[in-house]
Amino acid sequence: MKKFYGGLSLITFIVMLSALQVSVVSCTKESTVIQKDTMVNMQIITANPWKIQEIRGLKGTNVTLYYLRGATGNTDNFDNEYIVFNTDKTGTYTDNNGGKSNLTWDFTTSDNSRIAYTVSFPGNTITITWGNLSFKDGRLKYEEYYTNAGVNVHSYGIRIPK
Repeated sequence: MKKFYGGLSLITFIVMLSALQVSVVSCTKESTVIQKDTMVNMQIITANPWKIQEIRGLKGTNVTLYYLRGATGNTDNFDNEYIVFNTDKTGTYTDNNGGKSNLTWDFTTSDNSRIAYTVSFPGNTITITWGNLSFKDGRLKYEEYYTNAGVNVHSYGIRIPK
């Protein structure tokens, strides 16, 4: 067999060159893909009934609100609570005991990052605002604030399809 570069056979040289090429090509730079939040729109908000996955916040000046679906140590129970937004900007709020109350809603900003909805509870009507509204990984995320019987409530919530 003929000798090539530095006394190596042509076949050995080609194999070594191929191995070098494979090792250089197979080295990859580690990269991170950052997934942006999706802008909430009519199709997303009306696609499902939405139940709470997690909510944390404050009622009044010193009462903590905390709920995580399936966890222990929750301060409130939202296991059966959910909300439905219809395309005609009506909907239904279902409380934890199964009581249903009608609501009306609308986006209040041009970028759909805020929703205000008014729930007609028996004997009490409350307007609730979800601000910094976003949709990511199939979940609605928002800041919620409202006043109920003179008590201000401010919380951060995550809702998932029911």
